[in-house]
Amino acid sequence: MMTVEEKVQEYLKLNGISQKYFAELIGISPANLTATFNGKRKMKAHELIKFCEHYGVTLDFFKNDSMGGANG
Repeated sequence: MMTVEEKVQEYLKLNGISQKYFAELIGISPANLTATFNGKRKMKAHELIKFCEHYGVTLDFFKNDSMGGANG
């Protein structure tokens, strides 16, 4: 089963979204995002909320391994 951070990283890859852009969007440094994707840092709730709001996904997106986009 994928972690929340792995799902976010995969979403970014599948949709051609740069990590630098995403880090700026959620208000963290690119270094912190790299640490997040390397398993050294967990995403904070407010960062996940920004992700969901900006990309139109619901929290159901994180429930399973499906990468079905906005509808989970």
